[in-house]
Amino acid sequence: MGDNQNSRDYYLQVQESIKSIFDLTTRVDERVLAMMRKQEEFERKLDEQLKNDHDLEVRTSNLERVRDERVPELDKVKEDVHRIEIEMQAVKISQGGAEGRWKTIVSFAVQIAWVLLAAYLLMKLGLSAPQVP
Repeated sequence: MGDNQNSRDYYLQVQESIKSIFDLTTRVDERVLAMMRKQEEFERKLDEQLKNDHDLEVRTSNLERVRDERVPELDKVKEDVHRIEIEMQAVKISQGGAEGRWKTIVSFAVQIAWVLLAAYLLMKLGLSAPQVP
C-alpha cells in the first residue's frame, strides 16, 4: 500500500505541476496578447504620424512654391511702400515749414496785441511811454 500511496502522491504532484504550467502558459499568452495589442496600437499611431508628417511636408512645399512665385510681387510692394514713405516724409517736411510760418505769424500778432493793449492802458492811465533805447 505504501507503494501505491507514493505513486498516487507522485501523480498528484505531476498533475499539480501540469496545472501550474498550464496557468503559467495562460498568463504568458495573455501578456503576449496584450503586447501584440500595444504593438498594433503603436504601429497605428506611427502610421498616423507618418501620414501627418507627409501632409505637413506637402503643405510646406506648396507654401514654398507659392512664396517663390510671389517674391517678385512682394518686391514690387516693398518698392511701392518705400516710395509712399518718401512721399509722406516730403509732405511732413512741407507741412512743418508751413506750420513754422503760421507759428511766426501768430506770435507776431500776439506781440502786436500786447503792444496795443499796453499803449491803450498807458493812454487811459495818462502815463507816458518809457524811453526805448
